[in-house]
Amino acid sequence: MKKPAHSSLMSRFLIGLSALFAGITAMSCAQDPIFHHISLEEAPRDALIRGSPQQAVVAHEHERVYMWSHRGSAVWFFGYDAERSAWRWSSLPSPGGPVGGLAVAESVLGGGSVGGEHLFALVYDGGVPPRRSRIMALDRYTNYPEENWREVYSTTDDLRSLFGAHRKLFAGARRSNDYAILAFDVTSTGFAPPGSADNLVRETIYTSSSPASLVRGVIERGASIYFAQMGTHLTGAGSSILVFPATLASVMTVSDTISVPGVVITGMIKTPGDEIVVVGNAVNQGRMFLLPTGAPPAELTERTRLGNRLFFSGGMSVWRANTAGTNVWEPSLLLLGTWASGLTNRIGYREMNLTPLGNVGVGTSPIEPGNPPENGFSSVGSNARYRASIGTRAVQGIFQVPYDLGGVAGAGFFPDMMLSENEGWQPPIFASTARDGMWVYYFARDRWNAEDNSINWR
Repeated sequence: MKKPAHSSLMSRFLIGLSALFAGITAMSCAQDPIFHHISLEEAPRDALIRGSPQQAVVAHEHERVYMWSHRGSAVWFFGYDAERSAWRWSSLPSPGGPVGGLAVAESVLGGGSVGGEHLFALVYDGGVPPRRSRIMALDRYTNYPEENWREVYSTTDDLRSLFGAHRKLFAGARRSNDYAILAFDVTSTGFAPPGSADNLVRETIYTSSSPASLVRGVIERGASIYFAQMGTHLTGAGSSILVFPATLASVMTVSDTISVPGVVITGMIKTPGDEIVVVGNAVNQGRMFLLPTGAPPAELTERTRLGNRLFFSGGMSVWRANTAGTNVWEPSLLLLGTWASGLTNRIGYREMNLTPLGNVGVGTSPIEPGNPPENGFSSVGSNARYRASIGTRAVQGIFQVPYDLGGVAGAGFFPDMMLSENEGWQPPIFASTARDGMWVYYFARDRWNAEDNSINWR
């Protein structure tokens, strides 16, 4: 039966319209990166760890990475699940209130010996001051494998941060009349047994009348311990690095003070080459400073400034590459979390190349951290996929899981993944976003997406 003429004309019209629309779409993707990004972006998954996860702490002896979420009462860990024969995220019993920080320190808690690693959590009774601050210790030894928290210190001081270094715990505190850095000796046998009153010995090692003294990082290097003081909000007045001798003595005294004027310090990290990298933010841009290897404590060098209205969150991680497939994991990049003010979808994190010794390196010209993978060698394969996913989120914390977690160096993390047929395999990178929970980079698909425990890291 012959089709009506108007039906044939309509068919040709629809075909032409479809072709025109396809052409416009292709041009749009080529000319407007937003369309191109949408075409590349995976459907977002629901994050297992929601809200605003904070920077992780690693406990090699536990074979775990620990994580907590801002204003939440859950503590999570990434470790081996024997029942599922897979590495995945699991939650610990609640430590008893909103968590304000995690730290790993060596101690003799629970009958262990010096050199044993233990996890401590800063917990609050209530959401806002005035509130009681408690330090809880994860008891993994008394009734192992059952794990429970027990209180080892309690105070009406408002503890704002918790760090571990040189067999001590350190806390930044706001007290009724001043601000202070508190030190707790965790190597003594003074820990109370389960069910007893706490008796963790506290020493006040530094006091100040200014909120600028709140601690944003603690690092041990050589014979010194470095404390990063945040500085006042917005102006950065009073920001500095305090240097203490690394000693187990009960009383520690400041040996040097390094001023970082006009910068609100947000983070600090030590590179494999023993440099100390300090990041912070001025009025309208992020800035990075360096304490070079072997330098006098007071020698601080500025190494980079970010673009206008782009800031450092403080989250940092060294990224190691197994480029030759020989289980020689070379420190190759420094990953730096960023956030931006104003309307922009260019956030994510930045990469900075490291020297063969694992350093940023000194120099007279600034180093420009790039969007992955603009600087050549990179933690990801595609810039377009990066920009379509994690590149549109503010990254508060970022870390590559250590290659040697779960085994000795050479056997290492996921030993069965390091066989010759898996050459080029990389441990996962996890990123803490400001609002969208925990994200993960899955190397096999070159994709960033929310971590939902669906990837079998076996």
